[in-house]
Amino acid sequence: MRRLLPALWLLSLSLGFTAAGGCADNQIGRPCNDLGRMPSSGVSFVNPAPDCPTRLCMVTPPPQSVGNTMASRTGTLAICTTTCETDADCETAEEYKARDRCSKYVCAVPSVVPGEENFCCKKLCTCQDDLIAGFNKDDPRGGTPKLPRDAAGVPIPSACNKPTKCQAPK
Repeated sequence: MRRLLPALWLLSLSLGFTAAGGCADNQIGRPCNDLGRMPSSGVSFVNPAPDCPTRLCMVTPPPQSVGNTMASRTGTLAICTTTCETDADCETAEEYKARDRCSKYVCAVPSVVPGEENFCCKKLCTCQDDLIAGFNKDDPRGGTPKLPRDAAGVPIPSACNKPTKCQAPK
């Protein structure tokens, strides 16, 4: 029995570390260093971002400069983000919702700018308030046709449905 005790202790310790490591905390919404990247429109990325567990920081301009009319929110938002398939992948700790100008993160396509470094047509966790009607969310006034959806129900910008998507103009 004495020989079995250390083996059981090691087994329980290793199972504990395995269980604790099974759930990734991507800290979506955690403020990150924007390295002075202040986009006037669209988004920019810091990759690799050492202050983010996923090594990806997304920098979005103030909402007014991207056509959003939510005047109560101001300032550039630099947050840790990650790739996603559904909104459930973007759930974050309450502490990261309270620190910035965003209360909910959703799975969306924030960029159609050509180039892998711009995460063109890639789904990333994005501040819901930064979505743009007619671009990556449906226009609530019905001014534009409803956007196509992927299999998970995420709206996909029309530019991402073209054969030339993410290719720089020649």
